[in-house]
Amino acid sequence: MADCFVLIERYGNRKTPASLRGEHSGCPFCLRRGEPFPEDGEQALFLAGAKAGQVFRVGEFLLQSDHDLVTPLPLVPIPQWSVPFDLRTSAILDHMAVWFCDEGLIGDSFFWSCSSVITAAWVCWRKRIPLTGSEAARLFISHGMPHDLQKRAEEEFEFAFEAMVAAAQRRPIKKLRSTEVMRDQWFEAMRQWGK
Repeated sequence: MADCFVLIERYGNRKTPASLRGEHSGCPFCLRRGEPFPEDGEQALFLAGAKAGQVFRVGEFLLQSDHDLVTPLPLVPIPQWSVPFDLRTSAILDHMAVWFCDEGLIGDSFFWSCSSVITAAWVCWRKRIPLTGSEAARLFISHGMPHDLQKRAEEEFEFAFEAMVAAAQRRPIKKLRSTEVMRDQWFEAMRQWGK
């Protein structure tokens, strides 16, 4: 499982079939995956990592194309299907959803994998993210999983996550869940851009 975690966490910023579907559904992370950095001097926002949510001018930091995910200001709107977490946690979930869907997508078909659901639940359990089955299914659908698998994804993710919590007696951190944190970070970035 540790190797799976490294794979998902460091999936990189390259375009994949699932990230292209995420881009089509308005995912702010997938829209910036594989794109060049903004020009020097432009204002931008870190979307992932320890600096997620921080507004900066390009050139202030050394950016790594395979690791840093940044977006120029002004920002794209947050999609309705987004999950109620801060940018850093949402970026982890985006990497997880892209990985999950890339595992299942073969051409235009999607093949279900119970082990991929378990790995996705394990990532959330390990990071102690209180993601529900319906939220996981929304993420998966927005990145390429067919709608007809929604109920199965919800049930199997919820079961796997709860089994890990019960077995290890390690509950998720509820304070990570906040309906307005990502939107607040988004609006603060836009406010700073308007200065």
